[in-house]
Amino acid sequence: MPTTVLDKQREAMESHGMDAMLVISPENVAWTSGILVPSQKIVQHRHAIVIVPKDQDPEMIVVTVEEQLAREKASIQNVTAYNEFTQVPILMAAERLRELGYATGNIGLEVSYLNQEDYRKLTEALPDARIEPIDKLLKKLRIVKTREEIEKLTFAAQLAERVDRASLSTWWPGMTEADLYRTIVDNFISGGGDKLTMPSVTSGERTPMLNGGPTEREIKWGDVVRIDCIGLVNDYTCDVARTAVVGEPTAEQKELWQKLVDCRNTALGRIKPGVSSHSIFKEYIDQMNTWELPTLNFLGHGLGLTLHEEPYLNPYADTALEKDMVLAIEPLVTFPELGMQLEEAVLVTDSGYELITNQFDTSHLWQMREA
Repeated sequence: MPTTVLDKQREAMESHGMDAMLVISPENVAWTSGILVPSQKIVQHRHAIVIVPKDQDPEMIVVTVEEQLAREKASIQNVTAYNEFTQVPILMAAERLRELGYATGNIGLEVSYLNQEDYRKLTEALPDARIEPIDKLLKKLRIVKTREEIEKLTFAAQLAERVDRASLSTWWPGMTEADLYRTIVDNFISGGGDKLTMPSVTSGERTPMLNGGPTEREIKWGDVVRIDCIGLVNDYTCDVARTAVVGEPTAEQKELWQKLVDCRNTALGRIKPGVSSHSIFKEYIDQMNTWELPTLNFLGHGLGLTLHEEPYLNPYADTALEKDMVLAIEPLVTFPELGMQLEEAVLVTDSGYELITNQFDTSHLWQMREA
């Protein structure tokens, strides 16, 4: 059983008859090297490339301005830097593959990430090599997490859970959604988070707006407040949503929340290796339809280096769950005037599941109390 990322890649390369992989997308460079290269996502021509030979140590090519960072934080020891104005990183990778003896080899490449011009340069520089797409292969390899990844995802999810709890504990007259978001940011950064990537703070009539950012709307007594803490911690994603009410919840609010809790518990009880992801979703959507509650055609997704990864719990995908997958399970209701959401992080274990976000009781709707 492969225990590290490199083990997984080499096992896959052997089974597919590949001599080397060129890993180039931000998430897979981070997965392979242990570092998310900061400018790779925002400066198009600044490629970061990891060469993974079948029987030699991996190598990394990065822009000069991030060379020191890569040398300090990457798990890869062999780092080569390039001048972004005078050198072409994809040609440097091609030259290194020739030096390694793979000019006529079978090379795995993330073809959906590389632009057409760089793909042309690579194939012209290695005319006798066989280029094999590995985009789907890498996605599949990343579904099951390593121990190190599980530790990072656990820390991230539990931080997000603590942030949600702390941020949804206090209300004061005149408090706005923007005030609440600033509280979330402060709690997240002070707790060890890197950055929030998708602000999601809504209150009152705005709560059905999924992924809605904070506004200057004043949060009033009796309002329902829904937040989703989505961010990066040690390059891995957290995604934990909670709902609260300012003051005492109504009977209707309590009843709706209880139904979300029941759906969450039913879904958790079905999680174990070999179970169909679609079957868990189907049981959820059938129950919501029986109650005539409006919701999304969606129950959950995998978590990792990106926000949404395989496996998906929806009507369009069907994956057999495996040990060491990490999932986000998120039952919700979206009436035109009211939205509620309960999102958990869950680890698939040998015989069932482990609820990662287990630090606070969510069986009752949380209350925000006046400071």
